Amino acid sequence: MFVEPLAGSFNFHYNISSQEGQAQLLYLNESTLALTLYPAIENKLLVFTSNMQPTTYTILGKSIVLNKVILKIDLEKDVRSAAMVFNYNGDVLYTTANYTEMDSAAD
Repeated sequence: MFVEPLAGSFNFHYNISSQEGQAQLLYLNESTLALTLYPAIENKLLVFTSNMQPTTYTILGKSIVLNKVILKIDLEKDVRSAAMVFNYNGDVLYTTANYTEMDSAAD
């Protein structure tokens, strides 16, 4: 089962000098998740990715399986995008409108 539209709330902190930090997906459609995301630098973007097994959550009364969460941040332009992968096999991908645009803009 899939819940649409999705509204996620993230926070992050990152120290460029030490290359340490983390992000969290705090809420998904007003349901508290507090999922931790871990950083990497990819194509000049700061990319936070979850390290989780597919997990079932109840969002707006519907059961969903969240497989992976990705938060991309262009620190120079202060632009953010996100993607969420759903189901045990990862066959449903939900992204912000600018998600793939950020990859080409960073090249």
